[in-house]
Amino acid sequence: MTQPHKPNIVLIGFPGVGKSSIGKLVAERLALPFVDTDEEIVRQEGRPITHIFRESGEPFFRELERGVIRQVSQLEGAVISTGGGSVLDPGNVELLGQHGHLIYLTATPEAVYERLKDQTDRPLLLAQTRWELAEKIRQLMRRRAFDYIQSTNVIDVTCLDREDVADRIIRIYRGELRICLYGLVGGNLERTLSPLMHNAAFNHHRLPCLYHCFETDDLQAVVARVRRLRIAGFNVTFPYKQTILPLLDELTPEARAIGAANTITNQNGRLTGSNTDAPGAVRYLRAVLQRKAPGFALAGARAVVIGYGGAGRAVAYGLMQAGCRLTLAGRRAEAAAEAAGSLGASHIPLQQLNCAEFDLLVNATPVGMGELQDETPISCAALRPGMIVYDLVYSPLETRLLREAAASGCIAVDGLGMLLHQGALSYQQWTGRRAPRYLMERVIKRYLANPQTVSPRLVKHRDAERD
Repeated sequence: MTQPHKPNIVLIGFPGVGKSSIGKLVAERLALPFVDTDEEIVRQEGRPITHIFRESGEPFFRELERGVIRQVSQLEGAVISTGGGSVLDPGNVELLGQHGHLIYLTATPEAVYERLKDQTDRPLLLAQTRWELAEKIRQLMRRRAFDYIQSTNVIDVTCLDREDVADRIIRIYRGELRICLYGLVGGNLERTLSPLMHNAAFNHHRLPCLYHCFETDDLQAVVARVRRLRIAGFNVTFPYKQTILPLLDELTPEARAIGAANTITNQNGRLTGSNTDAPGAVRYLRAVLQRKAPGFALAGARAVVIGYGGAGRAVAYGLMQAGCRLTLAGRRAEAAAEAAGSLGASHIPLQQLNCAEFDLLVNATPVGMGELQDETPISCAALRPGMIVYDLVYSPLETRLLREAAASGCIAVDGLGMLLHQGALSYQQWTGRRAPRYLMERVIKRYLANPQTVSPRLVKHRDAERD
């Protein structure tokens, strides 16, 4: 009788996450042979990898790497550490995954930079200055993030020591640990805070779950991989909240009415899209109004939402469900008319907006963040005292619109609460547990207070363990 093939443990991930050192520790504890593909290339070629890149070029190195991976993939019961760029070749992934547990070790760009900044023997480090190195690491990690999602066995090593990581790998290998992977799908996730709050919540409840960013310009490829790997669920952000609908198997009535989904649940390969933006936005708004304007009622209030993308549609739907008389305003009249028609709202061109006619104004555009941080969607002179001004932008927490609104005697409502409430609803939908919203809020505010030194994923484990 043929003996079953003893599986390998294959570690993939960006340079600097500790694949080699952790792999050696795992191999030692399991009494298995250890192979580092980069070290094997150096042994066979007789020169350092940096010299191979400089003297023969990257294509030559990748061909050497493919040959070594063909060899090591035939091993049985080995721990294999791979080079950071090996997963860029689908053929390598297929070979390594045939007889092995693919385990992706990840870390924040800040943590990777700290580990690599003093090394000079990696091709990655061919940068002129430390600033260039840090930027190169950040950009490469963002571009490669989706390539590394080859299984749900993802371990964030940022806040774990080598023994903890090795223990998790061994438990995965023995079938004692199954990681439920969740994430955020979007086109540019550089500023997102979702991993911070969700991972804090998972750790608070001691759930074997991880929330990871799937930044991509190929939405269909992401959805296909979610199905294939049985990723448990994910959030959707700009620019895919509307375009993802045809790729799903089912929509909740709210998501169908809004025409956008921000929360996807995977049940045995069947993807269901729902929308937690709408109830999340209104719940937070009600909470703020109860404190700052206890006599204000949403029912019958005249509301205008600037922007008609996924977030704008969701907030508009939520306000209409709360009884507001709603108007959509935007720069593109035809698109605003289409969105308003699907929701049963009225619409006006943004340039014709008269704020005096409304009790509540919502900014659902990106104006106020990133490169548009110093801009505002409307003129300060258009605001009137007593208005409710709700800006969905949460980074920065106080936008120019909110500063000018407060100076004009308006009640200013920031976008952080919507992020928290919609995230808490997604978390409850996925796990069946009530989200620890105050913990999620605290770790986010700590990050926003000092974003240059605190990573969105660096805070998660230690803070959560104290709650």
